[in-house]
Amino acid sequence: MAANARCNDLGLDVVSLGGTIAFAMECAGRGLLPGGPAFGDAAALPGLIEDVATRSGALGDLLAEGSARAARRIGRGARAYAMTVKGAEVPCFDPRPQPGLGLGYALAPGGPRYDALEHDLDFDPVAGLAYSFPEAARVGALPAPAHELDEERGRRSARLLRLWSGLDALNLCVFASTPTRPLTIDHLTALVTAVLGTEFTLEDLLAAGQERLDGLRAYALRETGGRLDEALPARLHDEPITEGPHKGAVLGRAAFERARAAFHAELGWTPVKGGEISE
Repeated sequence: MAANARCNDLGLDVVSLGGTIAFAMECAGRGLLPGGPAFGDAAALPGLIEDVATRSGALGDLLAEGSARAARRIGRGARAYAMTVKGAEVPCFDPRPQPGLGLGYALAPGGPRYDALEHDLDFDPVAGLAYSFPEAARVGALPAPAHELDEERGRRSARLLRLWSGLDALNLCVFASTPTRPLTIDHLTALVTAVLGTEFTLEDLLAAGQERLDGLRAYALRETGGRLDEALPARLHDEPITEGPHKGAVLGRAAFERARAAFHAELGWTPVKGGEISE
């Protein structure tokens, strides 16, 4: 908690810094970063945070660039351990047992935000939040086993991304909103209607979400010269989970590609160069 608070004081993104420090720890453990922090060394955190914020010392200056750039500077295969998409560190939620999260990390035009869309487990028929199923169904996200990775997963994930994009577009808090939280679709549309003085519907909310996503994607395509990084780190496709209730979960490449195509089609997007799955 103290480390999180200090990051906030210094204006450091805790997701990116956490991923970057984890990258440094793994590289140190593999002999790629001599003098780097040991994995799990909590005592090193306060000093590392300060060093990164001020670019102090060789290690602080290296990690201040984030793990993607740091990996390029380290070389020797370090890129395999940088858990990034579009140069940004992926959040802590493992997408291998929740492939919709993986699609969101890879395909959200703003990068792998932890609040891009809801978790697949929320809509699992057995383990999910049954009270949220009717709300999710209103946007076309029907219950399904969390681990399933198929074309419908791609469409469902795109619909959930569109919904939360609409909430972002209207400055409505996603952490208080549908489908898993207290503000239902009817609450949200009533609130916006009251502010606008004219009727605002679910269709309007989803249209706002689509327009925002289209704008973000158009901007990203312009700034990258028509190429987008839409590939997850290769180890999410190659390394199954080894322990726990989701043991064996991994994102199969062929299934992920089919789901990605369905995701693009749902949003009316054309696949672009640079979006292939990492090898």
